[in-house]
Parts: sequence; structure tokens; C-alpha cells
Amino acid sequence: MLDVLGGIPQPFFATEAATDGVSWLTDKFGGDSNMSALVRYSLFGAFFYRTTLAFAAALAFVAAPSPPAQAQAGADGVLEEILVTARRREESLQDVPVAISVLNENFLIEQNVLDHFDLYAETPGVEYKQSGDRLGSRPAIRGVSTTQQNILVTKIGTFIDGAPLLGNSGSLQFTNLERIEVLRGPQSAAFGRANFAGAFQYITRDPGEEHTSTIKAATSDLSRNMLGISLDGPLTDTLGYTLDLYQDEFLGPDEWIATDGTRVGTTATGYYSGKLKWTPSDRFDMEVRASFLDSDDGPDREEYLSEASRDACANTTLANGRPYITGVFNCELPTGPARRNGNLALLGGFTPGTLEYDIALANSVLDPRSEFERTRLQAEFNFPMEDGSLLQVITSYNEEEGTRWGDSDGTDATPITVNTRNNTIGMNTQSGGSDRIQEETYVDVRWISPGDQPLRWLVGASVFDFFRKNRSWRQMTAILYPELGLADSINGGAPFRPNRRQFQDTTAAGIYGNLTYDLSDRTTVSFEGRLQEDDVLTIEESSGNTVRLVTESFQPRLAINHAVNDEWSVYGQLSQGSNPARSTPAFADPVIIASLAAARAGGLITYDETTFRDSEEEILTNLEFGIKGSAFDGRLQLAAAVYTMDWEQMILGGEFDWLGSDPDPVTGTCFDPGGMRISDCWNDGSFDPNGVIYDDNDVRSGMVALNRGDGDLSGIEVEATWHAGDNLSFRGMLSLMDNTYAENCDQEPIDDFRYTPTLTIEDDGVLFDCYDVSGNRIEAAVEEQAALSASYRAPLGGTGWQWLGRLGLRYQGSEFMEMLNLMELPAVTTMNGTLSLSNDNWRIVLFGNNLTNEDQPRRVRGLRNDRSITHRNNRNFDFDPRIPREIGVRLDFSF
Repeated sequence: MLDVLGGIPQPFFATEAATDGVSWLTDKFGGDSNMSALVRYSLFGAFFYRTTLAFAAALAFVAAPSPPAQAQAGADGVLEEILVTARRREESLQDVPVAISVLNENFLIEQNVLDHFDLYAETPGVEYKQSGDRLGSRPAIRGVSTTQQNILVTKIGTFIDGAPLLGNSGSLQFTNLERIEVLRGPQSAAFGRANFAGAFQYITRDPGEEHTSTIKAATSDLSRNMLGISLDGPLTDTLGYTLDLYQDEFLGPDEWIATDGTRVGTTATGYYSGKLKWTPSDRFDMEVRASFLDSDDGPDREEYLSEASRDACANTTLANGRPYITGVFNCELPTGPARRNGNLALLGGFTPGTLEYDIALANSVLDPRSEFERTRLQAEFNFPMEDGSLLQVITSYNEEEGTRWGDSDGTDATPITVNTRNNTIGMNTQSGGSDRIQEETYVDVRWISPGDQPLRWLVGASVFDFFRKNRSWRQMTAILYPELGLADSINGGAPFRPNRRQFQDTTAAGIYGNLTYDLSDRTTVSFEGRLQEDDVLTIEESSGNTVRLVTESFQPRLAINHAVNDEWSVYGQLSQGSNPARSTPAFADPVIIASLAAARAGGLITYDETTFRDSEEEILTNLEFGIKGSAFDGRLQLAAAVYTMDWEQMILGGEFDWLGSDPDPVTGTCFDPGGMRISDCWNDGSFDPNGVIYDDNDVRSGMVALNRGDGDLSGIEVEATWHAGDNLSFRGMLSLMDNTYAENCDQEPIDDFRYTPTLTIEDDGVLFDCYDVSGNRIEAAVEEQAALSASYRAPLGGTGWQWLGRLGLRYQGSEFMEMLNLMELPAVTTMNGTLSLSNDNWRIVLFGNNLTNEDQPRRVRGLRNDRSITHRNNRNFDFDPRIPREIGVRLDFSF
């Protein structure tokens, strides 16, 4: 059950009888089925706000006031040198032969970066998507994303102060950062195999030499509320600290309330971190950082088109009679609330205490949410040597627990049907939840040579251990509230079993190094490499099947950097990334193995359980050339890169079966009454040693990770900042990509679109009938991006205040929604701006996002099963709405 305490629902174990619990739930969730969620969001954080302000006041009283240090261009407009850690040592950005964007705290505020969508919209070659909520964050770099794979085999790495974070990155906050480094292209040689397409490095701020305190608050007309405090300074001559306490919420527009009263698309985050940095001598220093993050999101905002809108904008009919869209998606979007039917017991009108009621209640979604907690500990130890070299140790421990619970059918369809024979809900509803636990442990030891020698080197070794336990349930109410006794009434006391469980335990151990040599005062060559072993144990606990896969690999990078003069440098690099192979535990199932053997004995197939149990690793090879530099006495900084990448053995999901032909309906065997063999018929028991006849579930693969296809990717990236004068500055970026399948034969055009197969099982011996999409653009990948902003800053008379006005445009090109390249989501241009006033203590920012109120969806999916449409053609298009125009204000007070 739930108890509302301080506006935040807290679970407790009630002592009432199950019947009292059911009565309480009926009262609690009847009518306004998610009143508790509304209370949670409208009152959230009240206790924290008061505590934070009281704590801030106490610390501010004992801390010596000091004006904030804000990183700006120099007084003469010259942009300062930028240092990065892209190759595991601190170097000037201009000297690193890697395409990098560096975004500092002032950039995030002035560019009005409110979330990860905003962050990556300002970065060339990078795109951010979410599958539902922030737990489904899916960034992409240069067209390579994790869309086809889960978090366990991510293609893009996230790091905090040099230590990896494999868990959820969508909830990472921007409040305590010195900068964010975005590294594009394979970074496996420096950062490990998970950085197949690139890496995001979050660098937290260090303590200052004087005490500073900043209170931060913000609000908007869409209820984007924030309150936090940041403190830092010295505790002793050798010990400094930082402390950040931060909480925010986003409720969205008033119309983001579903038909069952649920608020959709909401986010809420509590973030608390502290760092201690100790420098007792010039031969040793260390820092320890602890953080806790609590993320509590509402259900996603995905909605279906109305049937009338679908029929009006669908301009083609597929071979299977289903409506579809070829060309640009321009359908009329619904204006009413999203459709949800969370409390099935109430909507079905069942009588409390009956089996129908209990089954409906067990499958209901009473408190839809997507929440998780992260506890992270991290330390860095530095041992400078007399010869100028440095021995460095970085270690971290990360623990996450999360729960997702939602109504996934996207409808409020009735009636609710219950099947008491197998304790299931009818097809007009679909709901469920999942819980997960994961732990990450990391140790990295490296020895770095002095940075002022012509020959510089770095050697290191790292061990990363990752464990994840993930389970999915259909009867989430019964799991979360066992005191209701639903297992007793439905299962006769036996516990409910998850419909899917998969655990994975991975140990990645590697040694790596970097050798850099100055051929001359202006030309430098470098070679990096990492030798790594990945030991992956995948456990499908529902069946007990396990597969262990050990992969050894080497990832190199060869680069040259040439300084044309003191202002400009050019570079070239050849690098390679590899993504670990994947296992499919279904092929360790004895029943699956036996059915494959029978099908093979019958002559239907030539493969067995070992053929596709493990995929091979996929390889990304990158050839890149770039230029970095400054002009006009340092007022212009520019970086540009051109690249081409070969993506080999792409790991994509696929499903296949070995059903073959049915036995003769008269004899029940693979021979007709005349004694002739029926072609492709094997499943009559005659080809199994024990005479077993297998059911449909025993002759299907489920989702399998398959190497099927290669990709050709190329592009141009440009990023520039120009201080045109003492007052006026411009910032812009441009990214143009060409991402296509060099080779891929896919089953989706056959299964969903009824295209005629290019290759068939019978004629070509492939796993499944497929259609050749070679040469098509890779789906769900934006190939054109641009951002341009102009800022004007000037003193406000002789008041000591300065004002800043900024207006920015963001452009995102079109993208195809499927491999066939039929439906295209159109290009979108949005506008944002800020107007700010600041002095030594205050910064007041009025901000506006999506000022033109663009309503084009962020994402569209077609051929989805819309259960609110009752006739045969019930396939529809669902979409993720864009956040509408938002106006808000931010206040920072430093003392």
C-alpha cells in the first residue's frame, strides 16, 4: 500500500486483512485512480526544500563570502585554452587528434540546456532518444546507437571523472560539473570496448581556494521547478570540499493527464553529492566522491493517433491490408488526454472478493512509475614521482535499484475480460512491470610519463565487473503489495513467477597504453591500443539456462597531429572499436536443442544450437581528418572533422523458427495415406529419439542477437565560437551524415509489410525469409543537425550589473522510421532564448524553449497493435509528443 508522508508516497507493510486492503485500494484508486501520484508531484520535496535552505543558511554563516568564479572569455574577448582528458591524461584540446566537444557550466546555462535532449541538440554528430522514460535513454553518435541492443551491450560509454557508468545515464544531472567532454568516433583504445561509437565524460568540479556558496532555484509555466545549493572551499590548508544538494521536478502541460487520472511524462530527481580533495604533500593527493540519485518519473507520454486521423493520413495499403504512410508523416495529432486504463478491477466492474476481481487487480497498474536509486562511491589517488611521472589509481562502486510499472497498451479500452482458467486478462489490456538490480565495480591503475618530454607514454590496466538482475512481471500489484494475498486467491498460495528473467555477470579486464612522439616542434605521432578480455555469463533464470562467452580483442588507434602555426593544427587518425559478442541462452535449453536435432534429422535445417547461440563481435573502423584552431587574435575558435566509418557484422535482433510443414491431418505423420513423405515435415515424433512432438514454443528462437549486415557511415562536423566584438558573440555547429546499410537482409519487410522475399529459407538456406535493404538509410537516425545562436552582452549602466540576451535555433533533419525507408519523420526547427542579468552575486535568467511551439513528435512508430480499434485493421501509429513552448526563470545567488 501507499502512505503519503511529506507529499512523497512511502511503502509500508499494512497489518490489515487482505479484504481491508482491497477495500482501501478501491477507495484510494477509484474515481481519480492516481491521486497519490498527483499529490506526489504537486507537493514533492517540501521537506527537502526546507531542510536544504536551513542547511545552506547554517553553512553560509560559517563560510567566508566570496564572489563566484565564472568561466568566461577574457576581458579582451580572447577565448581561453581548453584542457581535456580524452587520452587518459590532461592535454590541450588543440593537441588531441580526436573530435571533441567541450561544454562547461556557463555554456549549459547560457544555451538553456534543461535536459539531455537540449544537451545533445547543441553537439555535432550526437542525437538523444528515449524509449519511454529516462530509464530508456538511447544516445547516438554519428548514427550509431543502442537502439537495437540493451544497456548490457551499449555502444556508447558514459564516464564520471574517468570511471565508467554502465547503468542509466538519462538521469545524470548538470548541477555540479566543471565540463562535459563529448568524444566522437571509436574510443575503445583509451576507454574500453563499451565506447564503440564514442564516449561522454562528465568532469565534476573541484574545491576552490576560497569558500563559495550558491543557491539555485528555477520554475516555469510547465512546472519545471528546481531548488538546490552548491558549496565548496577549503576545510584546512590541505583539505577542500564540494557539496551539492539538488532537487527538481517537471510536470508538463495541464493536458498531460491521462484518461485514468495519471500524469504522464513527468520527471522528478533528487541528487546529492559531496567531494573531499586532500593534498598533504607534493608526492600524494587524493579525492573521494560520494553521490546519491533518486529518480521518480511518471509513465511515458506515448499516444496513439485516433482511428479517424490514422485513416485520413494513411496514403497506402500494404499487401496484408494494413494502412500505412509512405512519405512524410504529417498526421493530425490528438488533443485530448492520453488513453490509459490502469485499474482494471475498477473499470471491469468486478465484485471485490471474487476471483475475477483479484485477477484484474493483480494485473492492474495502480501507481504507474519509472523510478530508480543510484548510490555511487568513487576515489582517485595520485602519486607524482620525482622524475615528473604520475602513478594514478581510479576506483568506483555503483549500485542501482529500479522499478518500472506501466499500462503499455496505450488505450482505455473496455470491457475488461478475465479468463479464470489460466488467470489471464483479455487482449484489450496489456500492462506489466519490471524490477532490476545492478552493481558495477571498477579499478584502473595507470602510469603516466612526464608531459614535457618529446617521447611520452602511458600504460594502464583496468578491471570492470558488472552484474545485472532484471525481471519482468505481469501481476505487478501482487508483487508490490503481497499483503493483499493475491497469490493465495489466484495461485493457491504459490508465488507468482516472472514472465522473463535474465541475469548477466560480466568481467572486463584490459591492459592499454599510449605512445606519443614529437617528430618535430610541430608534428606529433601517437599510437594507442587496448587488449581486453570480456568474460560474460548470461543466465536465463526462468529456464535455468546459462551461456558463458569469453571474447578477446584488440582495439588500436594511430594518429598524427601537425601544428600549421601557433594558431592552427590539423590531424588524422585511424581507429577501431569493437562491441562485445552476445549470447542467447534459449539455445542452451535442452528442449530447444532436442527440437533442433529432430528438425535437422528430418532434413528441414542444417544448423544446430551452437550455430547462433553466440554472435561475433561487431567492428567499427574510423578514418578521420580534422582541423582545430583560432583566428582574429583568438576571438574565433573552430573545430571541424570529416570521417568515414565501416560498421562490420552489425549485431541486430532477429527471430526465426523451424516449424516446417504440419503432419498429415489424416495419419498424424509426415507421410500421406499413400506413403509419400510430406515435404519439410518432421515434427510427428518419428525424427526424435523419444518420439516427442514439440509445441510451437519449442520450435521458436525468440529474440536472437545476429550478425547480419554491414554499414557505411560518413560525415562532416563543424563547431565554432566567434567573439565578433566586445559585446557580440556567435556559436554554431553543423553535422552532415550519410549512414546506409552496405549489406542487410531483414525479416521486418516480410513479417510486417508482406513484401516478396529477396532470399528464402527454401531456396537460399537463410534463417528466415528476408528482404534486401542494402543501400537504404539506417532507420531512426538523423543525418542533418545544426545549431546557431547569437549573444549580446553589455554593462547595465554603472550599476555593476551586466545583461545578456541570446537567441538560438536548433535544426534536426528528417529520419526514416523503418529499414524500408517508407515513412519519414520530417525535419524540425526549434527556437530558444535567454535574457539574463548578473553581478558579482546574482544571476537572473529568463528562458524560453520551443518558442515557436513546434508540435512535431519526437518519435513515431507504425504498425502497432491498437487495442481500442476493435476490427481487423487495428494497426496504428503511436508517437512521443514534443514538449510545447516553455517560459521560465532561473535564479542563482552566490555569496
